[in-house]
Amino acid sequence: MRIEDLFDLYAYNSWANDRVRTSIKILTEDAFKEDLGGSFGSIQGTITHLVSAQWAWLKRWQGNSPNQSLQKDQFSTPKEGNSLWMEVDIDLTNFVKGLDNKMIQEIVSYETLEGKKLSNFLWQAMLHLLNHSTYHRGQIAILLRQVQAKPKSTDLIRYYWEKSE
Repeated sequence: MRIEDLFDLYAYNSWANDRVRTSIKILTEDAFKEDLGGSFGSIQGTITHLVSAQWAWLKRWQGNSPNQSLQKDQFSTPKEGNSLWMEVDIDLTNFVKGLDNKMIQEIVSYETLEGKKLSNFLWQAMLHLLNHSTYHRGQIAILLRQVQAKPKSTDLIRYYWEKSE
């Protein structure tokens, strides 16, 4: 894994997150919180999980293993959720910009929320965050359709098309 690849993939991640934020900002609070039967119930619950995971991984990479997730009440409206999500995105972007090829080959040791001690190469954990985020953005797209909202495409190839224009 080369650092240039991670730079590009994290730029994609921010782009895709922004497209989801655009898709949810028009939702009513009721639509945002409605239990739609998804893995985390609502759009609110799924976004709370996605952003919390991004935040927790970043904290681990910075040497701090959180012992709890971000809470749903921190995402009580689409506007609040988007605001906190944007902060996490900015922090992730700044972290990634400070990396080099040597740093991503280092082992990162951390504790899970359950207190289990684990270690990975930094680049592996970073790829995991990207994959995890993509998975849950797909879930959010399905949930948006259930409340008659139209999700913006977050396909990687669309990112490359737009980037090349």
